[in-house]
Amino acid sequence: MDSGQLKDALDQAQTELQDEALESRLQNLVDEGKITQEEVDQYLEWWQSRPDIKLPLPGLGGRGHGDGMM
Repeated sequence: MDSGQLKDALDQAQTELQDEALESRLQNLVDEGKITQEEVDQYLEWWQSRPDIKLPLPGLGGRGHGDGMM
């Protein structure tokens, strides 16, 4: 496996973990009566159709994000 394949696999695993966490949190909100299953379904439909844009994370080299530069 080359570094590109490894990065793709790690990105996919991260996406799957984030999706599972989101679905779990939304289910908890349904169970607590704070939102309906219909609202969850609508949100997840939007979530899955949104553009896939990677944003820089704080502390990983972006100016003003903990890289030590002022």
